[in-house]
Amino acid sequence: MDINRTANETTLEIAFVGRLDRKTASLVETEIQKSINNFTKLALNFEKLEYISSDGVQILLNIRNKVNRRGKKMVIRNVKEEIIKFFIVSGLTGILKIE
Repeated sequence: MDINRTANETTLEIAFVGRLDRKTASLVETEIQKSINNFTKLALNFEKLEYISSDGVQILLNIRNKVNRRGKKMVIRNVKEEIIKFFIVSGLTGILKIE
């Protein structure tokens, strides 16, 4: 998995390339946790995310909870159709903010 970061004064955007699964979940969590304190909004770009496992979903929920506790916002952008279907079936569209 590749992780690409871009930022402006208020928003950190992290774009994922590849798979978010058991092998890459801890890398993703570490990358986000080390940067989130400097921004008010976290945008996760899934445009090039090919697959997400239940481990990846758990990381998203953990990050969302941490972001919310700090009074910040998290949004997921550019979700592919296969992944959005998984989110819908799993009931995650009511929990995660997806643009």
